[in-house]
Amino acid sequence: MVHRTVDVGERRARLAVRHRIAPAYRAADAVEAARSMVCLHGTDPATVYLSTWSRVTDFSAAELDAALYLSG
Repeated sequence: MVHRTVDVGERRARLAVRHRIAPAYRAADAVEAARSMVCLHGTDPATVYLSTWSRVTDFSAAELDAALYLSG
């Protein structure tokens, strides 16, 4: 059996894609970002907004508010 080694750079690149931090893999909206991560965790109220801003292009706080509080 041949084992392939994954170096630090490749591991970080894969995480950036999986976590939607890489610009080409950003989510279309807050719901898609959360679903791709299972959830977006926030230890304080601002954290979930910052987490979403780093993953969604053209994100607005109002969009997340609507996804969190107005969708059923």
